[in-house]
Amino acid sequence: MNKTFFSLTAVVASFILIGAGCNININTPPAEVPAKSDVTSKTPPLVNIPEINKLPDNWVWYNDQQALVSYGYPKDFTAQPKQQVPVGIMKDVTATRFDIPDRFITGTNLGTGSAIFVYKNCTIEGMAQAESRVVTKNGKKFTEYTTTEGAAGNRYNTVLISTNNEITGCVNFLLYMHSLNVDNFAPGQVVTQFDHAGLTNIAYEMAGSVMKIRE
Repeated sequence: MNKTFFSLTAVVASFILIGAGCNININTPPAEVPAKSDVTSKTPPLVNIPEINKLPDNWVWYNDQQALVSYGYPKDFTAQPKQQVPVGIMKDVTATRFDIPDRFITGTNLGTGSAIFVYKNCTIEGMAQAESRVVTKNGKKFTEYTTTEGAAGNRYNTVLISTNNEITGCVNFLLYMHSLNVDNFAPGQVVTQFDHAGLTNIAYEMAGSVMKIRE
């Protein structure tokens, strides 16, 4: 009887001691950041974007000292800081310009002035007539604005991808594409339509990688 009593006492005491020494760690996912009221009708909503992002193959990180953020870009794109955003999109705003490489231009109707511009601004000036929509990619939300204009055989397409979160603020990725009408090229000259979807996907990948500036 005494042996049984002492055995049960020892077992209970062991559980108490083990329980006292354990730290229970419950990993609770971060709560969604509540949306802030719009500054203007063209201000993107506040969303939560994770800080840790994995870049695609053949991409590198860019530390943008002007926007104070880091993001990835294809390493064959040429980065040029403090460049003027195309006239009509943003007035007196400079950005980091990423020139689109020849692999997207050679044999197509895409012009050499096409580029992706990255800048920080919470109001979308010059896009009053743009079509807008909320896009979700890989669990991340963006506001997309698109415009198309044309004159004398030239076509100007813009896709502005805007993200706003409490870590990086409002960062815009503007894909600016100047192209020529394929039918206007000389007979016998083989020219194909440029890869609009591929370039748009790259702009979204860049926007999806944005994070606070890397040390």
